[in-house]
Amino acid sequence: MGKDRLLGLDALRGIAALLVAISHFRGLILESGYIHPVTLAVDFFFMLSGFIMARTYECQMPKVAAFMVIRYRRLFPALAVGTALGLLTTDQAYWPYLPLALLFLPAPDAQHLFPFNGPAWSLFCELLANVVHAAILAKLRTRWLIAIFMAMLPGWAIVTALAAGAATTLYALPQALIRTAFAYTMGILIYRIVGDRPNLKVPFALAFAALTASCLFAPLIAYPIVIAVVFPLVMIAGMQYKPGRWAHYSGLASYPLYVVNWPIFSLKLPVAVTLPLVALATVSAIGFEKVLRRQSGQVRRLPSNESICE
Repeated sequence: MGKDRLLGLDALRGIAALLVAISHFRGLILESGYIHPVTLAVDFFFMLSGFIMARTYECQMPKVAAFMVIRYRRLFPALAVGTALGLLTTDQAYWPYLPLALLFLPAPDAQHLFPFNGPAWSLFCELLANVVHAAILAKLRTRWLIAIFMAMLPGWAIVTALAAGAATTLYALPQALIRTAFAYTMGILIYRIVGDRPNLKVPFALAFAALTASCLFAPLIAYPIVIAVVFPLVMIAGMQYKPGRWAHYSGLASYPLYVVNWPIFSLKLPVAVTLPLVALATVSAIGFEKVLRRQSGQVRRLPSNESICE
């Protein structure tokens, strides 16, 4: 927890991850249907990732291969725990694709790209964004990045307003890549233009309410406005907020919670068993990451704030 860490973003990241888990809980355990606007939380994660990757690495962007090693080291432990849990509910016909899942790659099945853990689609998309960032975007001047962003805007708005769901099938993957590219690029631009000490003041309570309300109640037609207008203001509020230590733990648990909740909820066990299992798996994923980091001698490079989908 460095002094330059933006703990307000950690707090928001944890809130967004919890909203995703609540939607999965409602759909799989309560069988009362998913909360569809919660898919907006993933766009928020993409935006947050673009911002944090720019803040942490654009001052000295590693080569693509080195950057991807950094990203895999960060993301692999929790994904490994989530994928192992996914083995319990995945048809054995998909088990030969386990190595692909552990490499964050889709299975060669158009209807089930990520059979072990549905939310892994967002990690695949974000890693692609990381590759493009290191190889191309980090080298572009801001005015060219703005031009690319504006060129994407009309197509992105149409795609997002018509269909914004999980990219677990080949059919849904193109729109997911468009969503990823737009939100991730916006995150980079927010850092380049606004920095991490913005002059605009946005109350954190308002940001919390806006993020929660958007992910619970926004109609599909409003998704582009939420992502392009509301989420940047939410991020600005998070940069300015100085929360207590709880925000650090919120950020620490957010990514593990995101990747373990789906396979556990898919077991459809009683609530009294399911919720402790989710908590245990989240803590286990955090511990596994710390063990691997200690054994590899990995040191966190800068006081950054990883996004959930890094």
